[in-house]
Amino acid sequence: MVGDHIYAFQGPGQAVCIELRTGKLAWGPVGEKTDRRASLTCADHHLYVRRSDGSMTLVEATPKAYLERGSFQIPQPEEVSGVTAPVVSGGRLYLRDNNRLLCYDVAADALAKPRGAARTLVLRLDSAVVETNTSAALMGDGEKRVLDAIFVTTPMDVVQKMLECGRVTGNSVVYDLGSGDGRIVIAASRQYGCRSVGYEIDSQLVELSRASVRTNSLDRLVRIEQADMFKADLSAADVIAVYLPTNVLQRLRPQFEKLKPGARIVSHQFQIPGIAPESSVDMLSRDDGDRHKIFLWTVPLKAR
Repeated sequence: MVGDHIYAFQGPGQAVCIELRTGKLAWGPVGEKTDRRASLTCADHHLYVRRSDGSMTLVEATPKAYLERGSFQIPQPEEVSGVTAPVVSGGRLYLRDNNRLLCYDVAADALAKPRGAARTLVLRLDSAVVETNTSAALMGDGEKRVLDAIFVTTPMDVVQKMLECGRVTGNSVVYDLGSGDGRIVIAASRQYGCRSVGYEIDSQLVELSRASVRTNSLDRLVRIEQADMFKADLSAADVIAVYLPTNVLQRLRPQFEKLKPGARIVSHQFQIPGIAPESSVDMLSRDDGDRHKIFLWTVPLKAR
């Protein structure tokens, strides 16, 4: 909100300016109807608009008209389903592109300065700092375990496509590593009548998912374990579902390579480093309006 007007997006990516008092459009919608997401921030009476295709636009924050003042494309962007909001602080513009953080000089005198070459900085995180600043969960045996990924729900139509890609049947045994609220294992057992096991470290999510299992009367088919997935015995799995970042999948790779031949691994959004997927699906979710990627591997895994 700037003054008495709100700047936002109508649908996934069309910019609008709305008068707060009346709710009427001052201008917009501007931009193509697209499934690409966008986010924005405001600094010095200008909107910094970041889109999921890597484009960045500077727009004057005025209700009179949509006035673009500049634009550029970040180098080698990785297409994403959502967009982290840009941040302007101390004359610098900060943009997150998946696991990259980009910084641009946007101070008033930026163009008067000698133009320097782009620099890449690799920061080493001290393990003690990580331990101190990362959320932790208390295991059932009293052991404290650092969480490896935050809980983000998978839209239900993406869940259905994952089960379809994983070729789940009534005879399958489905595992979900980092099972969250249990929606994947519950959906698998409810739809196919198969046995399912969820591994989750967060005690609150374990209780939530176990309650959902009881509500769906699936106690005989679904088991939720509060356990460390890196210590889990996965030998019985026919299908393993994951929604975990790349670095966690890398750590799980030794366990994946020990799975029985023919077992399938289906991943939402992220790939196993160094392993070529058998197939992939790019879908637009009706549930959240975002694009989602699904990757499938069959054991034995094949290196790229």
